[in-house]
Amino acid sequence: MGKPQKRIVVAVIFGVLIVISAYFLRTQKTVDEAETLTDTIERKYIKPTDEDHNGVPDWQDALLVEDTITLGTTSTSTYQKPITVTGRFGVSFFENLLRSKMYGAFGDTPEELASTSVARLKQEVVDELFTEEQITLFETTDTTVLKVYGNQIATILTSQKTESESELVLIQEYVRYEDTAKLLGLEKIALSYTTIVKDLLAVSVPSTYAKQHLDLTNAVNAVREDVRAMHAIESDPLYTLLRTKRYEDDVLGMQNAIKNLFNTLYLQDGIRWQQGEPVTELMVFPQ
Repeated sequence: MGKPQKRIVVAVIFGVLIVISAYFLRTQKTVDEAETLTDTIERKYIKPTDEDHNGVPDWQDALLVEDTITLGTTSTSTYQKPITVTGRFGVSFFENLLRSKMYGAFGDTPEELASTSVARLKQEVVDELFTEEQITLFETTDTTVLKVYGNQIATILTSQKTESESELVLIQEYVRYEDTAKLLGLEKIALSYTTIVKDLLAVSVPSTYAKQHLDLTNAVNAVREDVRAMHAIESDPLYTLLRTKRYEDDVLGMQNAIKNLFNTLYLQDGIRWQQGEPVTELMVFPQ
């Protein structure tokens, strides 16, 4: 055996001796302390009491609950499903996520979960369309009556005063500066669109213009829902985002519906309006 190996063996033996010595000293100290405590403290046995003689010590009786605990009958709070798009989506997303985790390899993949979530969000911004059952139709081919109808629609569309700033400007400035006055502006615009939709549903419509009238009403209603969503940014931010993304398309759809209605009156039925009539404030026709 060489010198290096001897030094290793000596070191190992020395380390083992240190460990054994430390263990012995600690054990001896514990024994000495135990003997000291035994010598200095007189231990007394406390007999448990049982005043009601039921075989259970009084200290255990104190831990027992005599009244029956009934869950779910005394609580005044009840679970309420979320009413906002943000709340409903959050609950649905985490339910699907937990379900996927529980099923392990049989659960949805991240891609499938994302696809399901996107599909659900698309359903949240699908508007319920008005139908012929919700408007009053009448038969006419009288050009004078059709002309009056056109002026009625133009008056409805132009009678509501709007804010000096557009909807998009208002929502952008609110996000940037958190100016609640911008939300008030959005609320006023939403109320204006609500009045327009209400009036469009109330007016009597020539039966040959049922489709054009409903297209216009549904287009205005879509823009109204967009503005209402912008106004709800503090309580339902996800819905605000979804509706704001489609706002420009909805405005374009509303403009096209207006043009389609009046161009059909002008080209199909030959209706002409004089300067100063409501329609001429809204539309420009070729001479």
